[in-house]
Amino acid sequence: MQFHRMKTSTPIFKWKRVVLFLILGNLSSYGMPTPHWELNDVTYILPLEIALHHPLALKGPEFIPPYSDLLQGRFVNETPEAYAQLRLVAFRIDPCFQEKSTDPCQHQIRAVWQPLTEIQGTHGNQIRATDAAVHTFFTFHSDEFNRIVQALYTLKVKAKLKTARKPIQIHPGFQNPLFTQELLQDLHRWLDPNQLSRVAF
Repeated sequence: MQFHRMKTSTPIFKWKRVVLFLILGNLSSYGMPTPHWELNDVTYILPLEIALHHPLALKGPEFIPPYSDLLQGRFVNETPEAYAQLRLVAFRIDPCFQEKSTDPCQHQIRAVWQPLTEIQGTHGNQIRATDAAVHTFFTFHSDEFNRIVQALYTLKVKAKLKTARKPIQIHPGFQNPLFTQELLQDLHRWLDPNQLSRVAF
């Protein structure tokens, strides 16, 4: 397992469009025609209300064990409250992550976690996202990743989602309670700490 420091200042992914289009092209090799895969089919941004309050909300400490000196220094020892408040706020699928162009492809889910708290605002309670994101990389064998891709595609079809030509945004599927329930259940299985290969922040 590798742990790296990565400068970040935002809770969501800031991937260039060209990278996402390469990902869309790679997904065609998994039996899914590229026209059916759009930007919001590979990048999923959660509404903060769901990320914090849904019964199946993913809590960072359950998926990012505190066994890294780097992670312990940043959250567990220095800011234990922030570590405890980590929630999944976004993820994307990547069929071919490579550190160098000559490296073999790694099939990954790349997840972003952020400390979320609820505070009293002038117009009622508000959810605050602390600017301290943790990026995690979960790596899968080809067969496992293929099942994940198939499951995401099936979810999209069942929910009758329209993602064509839409910019990256809070994923429209989270307006559908059944989509939300099933996807969060799947993520609880997929984001197995045993699959965790890298942590960066």
